[in-house]
Amino acid sequence: MSKIVEALERTKSEIADLVLPAIESDWADVPTSSSTEPEIHISPVAVDAAQPELAVGLQDTSEVLNEDLVRTITLDIPHQSPLLPFDNTHSRASEQYRLARARIVQHALGLSVILISSGGPGDGKTLTAVNVAGAMALKAHSKVLLLDADLRRSRVHSYLGIERAPGLANVLDGSASISQATLRTNQIPNLYIMPAGDTAGRSPAELLDSERWRACADSLRKAFSYVIIDSPPVASVADYELLQVVADGVLLVVRPDHTKKNAWTRAIQLVSQKKLIGVILNCAEDWFVWSALHYDSSSYYE
Repeated sequence: MSKIVEALERTKSEIADLVLPAIESDWADVPTSSSTEPEIHISPVAVDAAQPELAVGLQDTSEVLNEDLVRTITLDIPHQSPLLPFDNTHSRASEQYRLARARIVQHALGLSVILISSGGPGDGKTLTAVNVAGAMALKAHSKVLLLDADLRRSRVHSYLGIERAPGLANVLDGSASISQATLRTNQIPNLYIMPAGDTAGRSPAELLDSERWRACADSLRKAFSYVIIDSPPVASVADYELLQVVADGVLLVVRPDHTKKNAWTRAIQLVSQKKLIGVILNCAEDWFVWSALHYDSSSYYE
């Protein structure tokens, strides 16, 4: 029985062994609102080398990503948040996301556009997308875009304390350029973010079922080393299928004691098996590997 099946035993989910080992996180998805304001801070994270120039001469789009038009922001992340755990305070979580990065970078398919989804809401896909993108951006000479393509229930902007618009929806409806919709982070200079944007009453499926989306995706692929897409749950809406088309690979997030069997089974059936590169366990219990590596698991929860 695989590690994934063991972790999901209480949910009775039926899945097969997949390429990527389970990546454990001891946090569930963070809340989107609070009655009190949390302490806001995040420590800067060093990148190993100077940043390369963005690609120019992008095809199939009316504009080239212009670094001069990209706003640089400071992320607002609550104290003790599980987001971007790369400041030496959460070493266990940090290493797990670095392991995910290694598997992606070394994958035989040569992945550059990775879509992250789940069987249903609350599994932790947005948390995972943020942290995988952050881990990828720590790699020298890599420019990484975190793209919030969950236009119906966007969370990236609220998690990171940034504005929702302009963003992807504004690029797709022509009210903003790619450069205007893209943000660069102070804390991790290689990490760029395009929030969901304002749909203004337009159908997300209609925005994504367009030549403009395909041209946008092509431009982003050429401008960034990696594009990490936060997608709606696989079986929920048509948007997922339109996003999967442009992705090189799909990572599914599953949460023990939360993910429902029917939603998970449906997700496995709908994801292209050629693109499914693995599963990440969110909010997983302790795993024997950590004992073997002599990690002090208790320190992670203090």
